[in-house]
Amino acid sequence: MILQNCAAPDEVCGSQEIYYRSPSGIRTDREGVILEAGQELASDTYMNTLDLGAWKKYTTVDKIYFLCELEGRGVITLIHQEGNEKKRIKEVSYGRDPESEAIQIELPEGLGGRIYFELKAETKTVLKRAGYVSDSQPDNRISLSLVICTYRRREHVEKNLEKLRRSSFFQTMTQKNSFVVRVVDNAKELSGTYGEHVKIYANENTGGSGGFSRGMEESVKEKDPYQTTHVILMDDDVELQTESLSRLYALLSY
Repeated sequence: MILQNCAAPDEVCGSQEIYYRSPSGIRTDREGVILEAGQELASDTYMNTLDLGAWKKYTTVDKIYFLCELEGRGVITLIHQEGNEKKRIKEVSYGRDPESEAIQIELPEGLGGRIYFELKAETKTVLKRAGYVSDSQPDNRISLSLVICTYRRREHVEKNLEKLRRSSFFQTMTQKNSFVVRVVDNAKELSGTYGEHVKIYANENTGGSGGFSRGMEESVKEKDPYQTTHVILMDDDVELQTESLSRLYALLSY
């Protein structure tokens, strides 16, 4: 199971510093994060550090692997930090394959603290993907009901619905019937269909508390079809990063 994908600057937040540290800056495109020859980056940031301490304390995960896919030539180093102490777990040279190269590194068991990686590009490098996975068997079957309460913010809601529907998380989870979006419309202005796994409820204007209550009630009523285990409450003007839902699902699964 994917525990955490490393994210990159996007339309929600374009601030590079919360994703990757790089003295000379980085750029991104559809292929991934791009480094020119001689550039370096590190993932010891708010979005991309893996909190091993939390996974050790709150879950049953034992084996965790770092995975990445690169194109170019250079060196990638996985680093463990606990307090002020840092230790290199493994350093790997990449670039022997003229095409993209996949790298997998198993993390030592029993570690607390946090994990991040450093990348030094010898030639132009594209970091196509990076993240952390586990082959531990999940303890829990998780099914999520995402409740959005809205009042006259159709543009915001439809933007987030479109982002959700395009995400790999939504597509994977709905195939398993383990994710549904419930929009409680206090203005009764949303019409049309948004897909099988997006449900709209016309509601009296009972405010946020009333709208969220309706969403939770509907989640309970339809518990059997989706076997909902958890309800997420989300405001209608949230700038959503779907990676947050993916990470939540993984954490709850263990």
